[in-house]
Amino acid sequence: MQLESINQLEDAVVRLEKCESVLHKAYGPNMERVKELKGTTGSEKALYLRMSVLRAIAFHHSGDPAHAKEALAKAKKLYEELDVPAEDIQEVKAMGYTEREARQVSTKFFSLVSMIVDINV
Repeated sequence: MQLESINQLEDAVVRLEKCESVLHKAYGPNMERVKELKGTTGSEKALYLRMSVLRAIAFHHSGDPAHAKEALAKAKKLYEELDVPAEDIQEVKAMGYTEREARQVSTKFFSLVSMIVDINV
């Protein structure tokens, strides 16, 4: 969002929509290609989260509150999906990781945290 001009906001929305379209083609509509290759979608969901927040900002500044609200709702849903329970962070930290490392591992592999804990027990 370094367009440096409020006049270029419409261009930002178009760019973000194009980016999302390309990601859908690359990852699959429900990220099935990513799941198949990596087994988890944490990093990619974080990318979609950032994109949704940027879209909300662009829509807000373009005077389109309905679309801004929709983009924020999508961002909130993704944030909640990526949120890792504090107990999981503590379990990973108990294995010798720092707080930062535990959060990074848990965010990237949020669906696999229980497996990581089970393997190390």
